[in-house]
Amino acid sequence: LPSPPQESRLSLNNFGNLLCGSRDDGLCMLYDIEMGKLLAAFSPHTPVTCKSVQFYRNPRYILSGSYDGTIALTCAEQVLLNPEINCTEILGTHRDKVTKVTWHPTKQAFATCSADRTVCLWTAKDGVDD
Repeated sequence: LPSPPQESRLSLNNFGNLLCGSRDDGLCMLYDIEMGKLLAAFSPHTPVTCKSVQFYRNPRYILSGSYDGTIALTCAEQVLLNPEINCTEILGTHRDKVTKVTWHPTKQAFATCSADRTVCLWTAKDGVDD
Protein backbone atom coordinates (compact mmCIF):
# COMPACT_ATOMS: atom_id res chain seq x y z
CA LEU A 1 0.00 0.00 0.00
CA PRO A 2 1.19 3.52 -0.63
CA SER A 3 2.14 5.18 2.64
CA PRO A 4 1.80 8.95 2.94
CA PRO A 5 4.38 10.70 5.11
CA GLN A 6 3.69 11.14 8.84
CA GLU A 7 1.21 8.26 9.01
CA SER A 8 1.56 6.54 12.35
CA ARG A 9 -1.77 5.36 13.82
CA LEU A 10 -3.57 2.45 12.17
CA SER A 11 -6.83 0.54 12.53
CA LEU A 12 -7.98 -2.49 10.56
CA ASN A 13 -11.71 -3.18 10.23
CA ASN A 14 -13.21 -6.48 11.45
CA PHE A 15 -13.50 -7.85 7.90
CA GLY A 16 -9.80 -7.25 7.27
CA ASN A 17 -10.32 -5.39 4.01
CA LEU A 18 -10.15 -1.73 5.10
CA LEU A 19 -7.32 0.08 6.85
CA CYS A 20 -7.54 3.57 8.32
CA GLY A 21 -4.39 5.51 9.09
CA SER A 22 -4.12 8.91 10.77
CA ARG A 23 -1.41 11.52 10.36
CA ASP A 24 0.09 14.34 12.37
CA ASP A 25 -1.53 16.94 10.10
CA GLY A 26 -5.00 15.62 11.07
CA LEU A 27 -5.63 13.82 7.79
CA CYS A 28 -6.96 10.24 7.87
CA MET A 29 -6.47 7.87 4.95
CA LEU A 30 -8.81 4.99 4.12
CA TYR A 31 -7.26 2.09 2.18
CA ASP A 32 -8.64 -1.03 0.52
CA ILE A 33 -6.12 -3.71 1.47
CA GLU A 34 -7.27 -6.27 -1.08
CA MET A 35 -6.94 -3.83 -4.00
CA GLY A 36 -3.85 -2.20 -2.48
CA LYS A 37 -5.05 1.35 -3.02
CA LEU A 38 -6.05 4.53 -1.29
CA LEU A 39 -9.84 4.96 -1.35
CA ALA A 40 -10.30 8.32 0.36
CA ALA A 41 -8.79 10.92 2.64
CA PHE A 42 -10.76 12.84 5.26
CA SER A 43 -10.03 15.32 8.02
CA PRO A 44 -11.89 14.79 11.28
CA HIS A 45 -9.45 17.01 13.22
CA THR A 46 -7.48 19.12 10.70
CA PRO A 47 -5.09 20.76 11.17
CA VAL A 48 -4.49 19.10 14.54
CA THR A 49 -2.70 15.77 15.02
CA CYS A 50 -5.11 12.85 14.92
CA LYS A 51 -3.54 10.65 17.59
CA SER A 52 -5.78 7.58 17.61
CA VAL A 53 -8.23 5.88 15.22
CA GLN A 54 -10.36 2.76 15.52
CA PHE A 55 -13.06 1.14 13.40
CA TYR A 56 -16.34 0.19 15.08
CA ARG A 57 -17.45 -3.49 15.04
CA ASN A 58 -19.13 -2.86 11.73
CA PRO A 59 -16.87 -0.88 9.42
CA ARG A 60 -19.40 1.91 9.05
CA TYR A 61 -17.88 4.17 11.72
CA ILE A 62 -14.40 5.35 12.66
CA LEU A 63 -13.69 6.80 16.09
CA SER A 64 -10.77 9.21 16.43
CA GLY A 65 -9.08 11.38 19.04
CA SER A 66 -6.79 14.35 18.56
CA TYR A 67 -4.39 16.75 20.18
CA ASP A 68 -7.09 19.43 20.37
CA GLY A 69 -8.88 17.23 22.94
CA THR A 70 -11.78 16.24 20.69
CA ILE A 71 -13.27 12.80 20.11
CA ALA A 72 -14.87 12.42 16.69
CA LEU A 73 -17.06 9.88 14.94
CA THR A 74 -16.82 9.66 11.14
CA CYS A 75 -19.15 7.71 8.87
CA ALA A 76 -16.79 5.72 6.65
CA GLU A 77 -19.56 4.91 4.17
CA GLN A 78 -20.15 8.61 3.55
CA VAL A 79 -16.42 9.29 3.19
CA LEU A 80 -16.26 6.65 0.47
CA LEU A 81 -19.32 8.04 -1.33
CA ASN A 82 -18.25 11.68 -1.19
CA PRO A 83 -15.09 12.68 0.70
CA GLU A 84 -15.89 16.38 0.19
CA ILE A 85 -18.92 16.22 2.51
CA ASN A 86 -18.23 16.58 6.23
CA CYS A 87 -19.61 13.42 7.83
CA THR A 88 -17.82 13.80 11.15
CA GLU A 89 -19.49 14.54 14.46
CA ILE A 90 -17.61 15.66 17.58
CA LEU A 91 -18.81 13.39 20.40
CA GLY A 92 -16.94 14.94 23.32
CA THR A 93 -13.81 16.63 24.56
CA HIS A 94 -11.05 16.30 27.11
CA ARG A 95 -9.20 19.21 28.73
CA ASP A 96 -5.96 18.14 27.03
CA LYS A 97 -4.73 15.94 24.15
CA VAL A 98 -6.62 12.71 23.48
CA THR A 99 -4.01 9.98 23.30
CA LYS A 100 -6.14 6.86 22.73
CA VAL A 101 -9.67 5.87 21.74
CA THR A 102 -11.08 2.35 21.83
CA TRP A 103 -14.50 0.80 21.28
CA HIS A 104 -16.06 -1.57 23.80
CA PRO A 105 -15.97 -5.06 22.24
CA THR A 106 -19.69 -5.82 22.68
CA LYS A 107 -21.55 -2.64 23.70
CA GLN A 108 -22.26 0.66 21.97
CA ALA A 109 -19.68 2.42 24.13
CA PHE A 110 -16.08 3.54 23.98
CA ALA A 111 -13.25 4.71 26.21
CA THR A 112 -10.76 7.54 25.77
CA CYS A 113 -7.66 8.59 27.63
CA SER A 114 -5.98 11.95 27.64
CA ALA A 115 -2.89 13.88 28.63
CA ASP A 116 -5.18 15.49 31.23
CA ARG A 117 -4.68 12.22 33.17
CA THR A 118 -8.26 11.04 32.79
CA VAL A 119 -9.88 8.00 31.27
CA CYS A 120 -13.49 8.53 30.22
CA LEU A 121 -16.14 5.96 29.39
CA TRP A 122 -18.74 7.12 26.87
CA THR A 123 -22.00 5.77 25.49
CA ALA A 124 -22.13 5.87 21.70
CA LYS A 125 -24.74 8.12 20.17
CA ASP A 126 -28.04 6.86 18.84
CA GLY A 127 -27.68 5.67 15.28
CA VAL A 128 -24.40 3.85 15.86
CA ASP A 129 -25.65 0.35 15.20
CA ASP A 130 -24.35 -3.07 14.43
